[in-house]
Amino acid sequence: MYRQRSFRSDVLTPEKNWNGALSFSISMKTTMKDEVKLSREFAKDTIRNSVGFSLVFVITEDVTIQQYGEMGVAVAMPSNLPVDLKHIVDDGWRKNGFNQYASDLVSVHRKLPDFRDPWCKQPGRLLEDLPMTSIIICFYNEAWSTLLRTVHSVLDRSPLHLVTEVILFDDFSDLPHTKQQLDDYMASYTKVKVVRASKRLGLIRARLTATRHATAPILTYLDSHCECTEGWLEPLLDRIARNSTTVVCPSIDFINGSTLWYDRSSSEYIGGFTWGLNFVFIPVSKREKRRHNHTAEPLWSPTMAGGLFSIDRAFFEQIGTYDTGFDIWGGENLELSFKIWMCGGTLEVVPCSRVGHIFRGRKNGFNQYASDLVSVHRKLPDFRDPWCKQPGRLLEDLPMTSIIICFYNEAWSTLLRTVHSVLDRSPLHLVTEVILFDDFSDLPHTKQQLDDYMASYTKVKVVRASKRLGLIRARLTATRHATAPILTYLDSHCECTEGWLEPLLDRIARNSTTVVCPSIDFINGSTLWYDRSSSEYIGGFTWGLNFVFIPVSKREKRRHNHTAEPLWSPTMAGGLFSIDRAFFEQIGTYDTGFDIWGGENLELSFKIWMCGGTLEVVPCSRVGHIFRGSRPYRFGEDVLRRNLQRLADVWLDEYAQYYYEFIGHKTVAYGDVSSRKELRRKLECNSFKWYMENIIPEMFVPKDTLATGELRNLWSEKCLDRFGQNVGPLKVYPCHKEGGEQYWMMSNVGEIRTYEDCMEHRTNGIFIYSCHGLKGNQFWFYDPVKLLIQDGYNKRCLSLSEDKETLFLETCTDHNPRQVWKFENADPSKFLK
Repeated sequence: MYRQRSFRSDVLTPEKNWNGALSFSISMKTTMKDEVKLSREFAKDTIRNSVGFSLVFVITEDVTIQQYGEMGVAVAMPSNLPVDLKHIVDDGWRKNGFNQYASDLVSVHRKLPDFRDPWCKQPGRLLEDLPMTSIIICFYNEAWSTLLRTVHSVLDRSPLHLVTEVILFDDFSDLPHTKQQLDDYMASYTKVKVVRASKRLGLIRARLTATRHATAPILTYLDSHCECTEGWLEPLLDRIARNSTTVVCPSIDFINGSTLWYDRSSSEYIGGFTWGLNFVFIPVSKREKRRHNHTAEPLWSPTMAGGLFSIDRAFFEQIGTYDTGFDIWGGENLELSFKIWMCGGTLEVVPCSRVGHIFRGRKNGFNQYASDLVSVHRKLPDFRDPWCKQPGRLLEDLPMTSIIICFYNEAWSTLLRTVHSVLDRSPLHLVTEVILFDDFSDLPHTKQQLDDYMASYTKVKVVRASKRLGLIRARLTATRHATAPILTYLDSHCECTEGWLEPLLDRIARNSTTVVCPSIDFINGSTLWYDRSSSEYIGGFTWGLNFVFIPVSKREKRRHNHTAEPLWSPTMAGGLFSIDRAFFEQIGTYDTGFDIWGGENLELSFKIWMCGGTLEVVPCSRVGHIFRGSRPYRFGEDVLRRNLQRLADVWLDEYAQYYYEFIGHKTVAYGDVSSRKELRRKLECNSFKWYMENIIPEMFVPKDTLATGELRNLWSEKCLDRFGQNVGPLKVYPCHKEGGEQYWMMSNVGEIRTYEDCMEHRTNGIFIYSCHGLKGNQFWFYDPVKLLIQDGYNKRCLSLSEDKETLFLETCTDHNPRQVWKFENADPSKFLK
């Protein structure tokens, strides 16, 4: 896509990398110091100012920073990512509360800038004889790259004669990489001990349990998503060596959860608290400043954040460690802070010790601190195409709508900004009411505080559930309180822009069976940056019955005279849409047999199309949405599978087999669906075959596959596994017989593929990537007798390395067990045709 060209030194050169991200090279003759400064300042400006994408910086010539994230520089991708890459990024956010994809690109040994004040490095600042410490890192399902980078930052930047051990305490994680893979990796690091809980403890009890395995006189606690910088440890130990009742925290630098950009925090802030007993950063007082001769001297801090600190073990035990009556996480940092000060100790922040920390989403899955700084009435850019604003585009007489916003423990500022964006940017004569439906929240601000705040807004009704319902039943219950003929559903962490509502109502006014979604813009969960999404994407789905964004097809583009015209969309994301109430009821609203959340958007999408309606994305309507890192509706895998089986049984007809193959035919009881099938019969809905052929004919249907199921290497008893990736190196993992990431198909055109992505070979290995349909490096032969997989042109065999970890191509040899691969379901007769 991009060709390397020769530019003058002040021009950026784009390069397309294997992962789909854009990197840029700056070629110029400078010193190392200048280059790092240049790249960091340029990255900062880009993150703050550019529209469309942030940059990854690679500086060539005398000094080459080739790897992502080196010297703390940002790693970022275009906001309008390709569908396959966006799926990976979103999945990482969902699982971890930060951009795991960016983290995985960054070396676990990456170099970081040294932000210490020169004062810190002067000879004689520290005692020569420092005590030893045990470093304790508790984790639960931490991302692999992030956990390793935490550990290596300790090992690489600590005087190891001062480190007795690094205790990695696994609080009953259930991700595969936290088990044998972690043990094997850490086996060669003699300082590292991996200790595991036999049940889930929560952070407080996990730390107490891990502490019993520590043997040093000083205890140093770190979170599992941080990076220690050069010289971080010695200043902490120095303060405790001078006074054993001193408890010390490093200055906490900020690692951006989206880009892994490492940025210096101000030393002008220490720990405080609110009367709601929440930790907050507060400015250093004038009184405290007068105590010091230099700004890099240790500062008294009323409280600590709690994730990163060192303490004398005897003093910790003397003041009662943590309160063992505390559960899981929350408040332990303030309890410890108060008793340090009140029981004879001192709590300090040490600016000469700097540790970076990813402040990931916790309760909200996004940066609530950043959200709280942003006005609930903030102005937003108008990204509409000028075509949208031309006179006469919309009908003059539009119907009224009820706007329904369901929430559970939503952050105060985010919820208010959602509501105010509706009130501030909607013609209020078109809004009958805004229904705020509280799905049994338990945070104080969602109760009387919310009632009092909304009392002056006559359009707003606060309605509450008497028990937890989950999103699907919450929306159905809230709908009973709505009185308008049009229903508009919004998530509780979005922002409507100018002119968002009228284009939606216009489409329904023209045809009551049209269901409409706005173009969903991206609000960055870390920074609250509002960025335009591409109008080139609509809704699709996978045969695992997950929603995905897909490019607008050429067929659909030919239907239009302008790119801003409404687009037919096979599916909807489900969070934001408007629908005629009568049509919604006619097609059976949501399936009331669905539990909590998951699959309801596809069920609604399929029956809209199959039962006489049309589903559109309207580019002239733009609503920003925070794609947060975690869901407020927590449920087991069986709940989602139950919903999806109901969906498959009622609506997919013979195509349901592809979903069941994907899940390895591992089914759960999903209740009676006879009433839903009867509804479909009464409505005389079209078949799913009609839907596939007319609404999404571009989608791959695995009806002509030559082989399906797991691809097992018989020598290692490991299976080809995509590890949740849509783009990246393919790996092997012990076979689990559950389909999913180990479910593969051999197409009749020589692709070894999932439903959307194909296995391909490159000079540096075997990868998964979007199917391109051009054969080439995605063209394979499978021999069902000899059980060999060969690339289609050079006839080299897919092999597994001696350590049973790495896939590669090599010359085929007889009786080589590393080259033997068995497709679970392969009919030899099909391969002979």
